[in-house]
Amino acid sequence: MKLATLVKCAVGAGVGLVTVMAAPATAWAAPAGAGVPCTQQALVAAVNAANAAGGGTINLTAGCDYALTSADNGENGLPVVTTQIGVNGNGATIDGTGAVRVFEVDGPGGNLSAQNVTITGGSAGIGGGIENFGGTVTLNHSQVNGNTAAVAGGGIASATFDPSSVAKLTLNNSAVTGNQQTLGPQQQLRAGAVRGRDRQRRLPELLRTDQLVDPQRQPGG
Repeated sequence: MKLATLVKCAVGAGVGLVTVMAAPATAWAAPAGAGVPCTQQALVAAVNAANAAGGGTINLTAGCDYALTSADNGENGLPVVTTQIGVNGNGATIDGTGAVRVFEVDGPGGNLSAQNVTITGGSAGIGGGIENFGGTVTLNHSQVNGNTAAVAGGGIASATFDPSSVAKLTLNNSAVTGNQQTLGPQQQLRAGAVRGRDRQRRLPELLRTDQLVDPQRQPGG
């Protein structure tokens, strides 16, 4: 995947504070056994259980469309990933239905590795599909498309606020396409200032840094 595409995925982080890698493709096979039942409630319970256990693997039902229609916390349709969690998608889709963000991953312990899954329909202020704050996100044979963010990172926003917990994003045979960021540059700065009070006051600075890359372009993916 081209570096330009990867940079678009990681909107909302200053130069030198985000690691984005296109790693070599690796073989992956779907595991045997039944998957998580095809409901938001069941998927929420599975993520909660994995976090509580200090990490784990979640197997989705093959071909299922997990529709996230309401918030579990904040703007998120699922619990925040704070441990090392693997998601074996088996061709399933996790759909934010335009109502919520799909995944939030928080460092230093948050580590999401997703295989063969589509993340779509997410909607949030930052990172409509995935918001990665100082954690690690790895996508294998997966798609992030049709997500929306108001401020930055329609598909994926990956940001580092603490140098001791550097955000990492790796894509293997995966695509981040057809996502949207809806606010213009000046609106981004105003929204970022408000958002910064929720996260850290450095956020407006990080958003401005990103805009300097191409001030005429509104990052989409």
